[in-house]
Amino acid sequence: MTRRVSVLVLVVMMLFLGSITAMLFVVGSDYPERYASVPSEEVYDTSFWNLTSAIESPVNVHNFSSRSNIIEYQNTSVSIDEWYFNYVSEVHKDVEVTINSVILAKQNLTSPKPTILYLHGYDEQYSDHLQMLREFAAAGFIVMGIDQPGSGNSTGYPELNPFTFLNVTSGPEDSSLFHSVWAATRAVTLLESLTFVRTDALIVAGNSMGGLVTFILSGIDSRVDGSIPMLAAGNFRNSLVSGSLLNLVIAPTYTIDSIEMNNIIKWFDPLAYTRLLTNPVLMMFGTDDQFFPITSMMDTVNSIPTDLTLDIVPNWGHGVKPHWTYNVIRWIDSHFGDGAPLPRSHLSIDNLLSVQGISLKAEVETNDTNTVILYWRSSEPGALWLSTELKDSSSPSPNVYSGEIVPLTMGKVLLFVVSLQEDSTQISSEILIGKSGSVLFPVLLVLSSIGILFVIHIHLWQPGRIQLVREIPYVIGTITLSLGFILPFIIIEGRTSLSLFEFIESYGESFLLSGWFLPSVLTAICFVLSLSAFRHRFQFHAAFLVWLPILVVAIILYLIFSGLFAFVGEIFSIKTGEGVIFLISAIPLMQALDRLFRNRFTKLASPSK
Repeated sequence: MTRRVSVLVLVVMMLFLGSITAMLFVVGSDYPERYASVPSEEVYDTSFWNLTSAIESPVNVHNFSSRSNIIEYQNTSVSIDEWYFNYVSEVHKDVEVTINSVILAKQNLTSPKPTILYLHGYDEQYSDHLQMLREFAAAGFIVMGIDQPGSGNSTGYPELNPFTFLNVTSGPEDSSLFHSVWAATRAVTLLESLTFVRTDALIVAGNSMGGLVTFILSGIDSRVDGSIPMLAAGNFRNSLVSGSLLNLVIAPTYTIDSIEMNNIIKWFDPLAYTRLLTNPVLMMFGTDDQFFPITSMMDTVNSIPTDLTLDIVPNWGHGVKPHWTYNVIRWIDSHFGDGAPLPRSHLSIDNLLSVQGISLKAEVETNDTNTVILYWRSSEPGALWLSTELKDSSSPSPNVYSGEIVPLTMGKVLLFVVSLQEDSTQISSEILIGKSGSVLFPVLLVLSSIGILFVIHIHLWQPGRIQLVREIPYVIGTITLSLGFILPFIIIEGRTSLSLFEFIESYGESFLLSGWFLPSVLTAICFVLSLSAFRHRFQFHAAFLVWLPILVVAIILYLIFSGLFAFVGEIFSIKTGEGVIFLISAIPLMQALDRLFRNRFTKLASPSK
């Protein structure tokens, strides 16, 4: 067989194996998965909150100081007054909890202004977001930032750590989150006492842990007029079982089905409070949040009964985006000032049959929009969100945009649209789920099958008994490697386990593996199996070259992930799953079986006497 013919046969076999692999892989993929359904409302209990003293008791302010700052905002120098002080939040178990705070305002205000109380995330302090707070002030708002109890320069009882953040062993009052909500409530009381604060436009905003406080406070304190939760979501159980980093901040002694975990969900899951919301909400998050997976975000979005605006960032994790500052300003101006209405987008989808397969047509009705971008992802683990700009359709209605997508593989598709205005405002629709895909791989399977039959017919390749026997080690090695991806890779003791597929879905974007790693691995495996069909010794070296980087990547992922839990969670127990054993043993097993069968190959090849 000449080299050119060998390459042709190799290509045909790769197309055959690749199309089968792609079709089988897609059938078994349904990512992003939901691991726990939304609990019924009867599960939740918010009756323990009594804010009377937090609202009525005067706020004791001390250690007051002030200074002025000049910042550049929208190409203009703006003078900002900044007041620094502490206030007493409460006396808890004979310990006075004082909160380090700042209030910022544009100089020479002549009338009360909308006010933002900003709440930082876990292991942060308000100074981490001071530039954003200054821009809010430069836009004409009153802004207050606080170090939550146990954070920054605030005192804390209890101290903020994984054993106290959601400590419910003796009740909700032992949780650090409870006292963060209390401190935020006291901040609202302080703000309401100031003459330059508009008490009908008091907005609470926060990221991560601050987003959780935002949900809770907005649900229980009627003085809150608007909410901006960032990077936070409900359905805690779903987030925990998905293997998210939320596990890091909950005591490892609380197993997933323990009474304590049930109480955390009953008392502090944001879904207990979203149903209580009555005022406008701006919810902001990324599609690849490492603490709150996209399914938990979707559950939270669906649970909010009031006026909801979304800003969703594709392929983004657990971090505040710079453009959110301007979107917050526009949202507040629109809802509490004389700003222009924000764009509203209604996304609808429909399936169409075409020569490419089953396409998904997206149609968006919007207002005052310059550009509409459709973001979508397929159901493979770690799939990237791709973008398609929608075009102004021929519909008789104005501002109707449409477009079609056809993913390579058939399966579930998640999609949403982002409406962009000339002033850079970005507003998203809700996330919808559809089904779509091309006929590429079924067609390739048919064509490559015909090609293989032709190759056999003209005797370029004859899969006889010898060939079939010598493939056994490589088939077993491939199955072993596949089990390494499917079986548990990492076990978070008492909570959940993650296969390598699930790990890539949750953390692929963080480790730069999304979109390319799994397709590359599957292509390489098909290449090795194709080689083994007619070049018995060379494909072992190829298999080793495929296996070694996979093993190195898996070891690095395991060490970083388990190290993170050990560092942040202090005593969190991370165990090795059996998937790691299959990954490690795949090629050694293949080599051992190859040697075992080698004598059998020789006997079969020898002429009988």
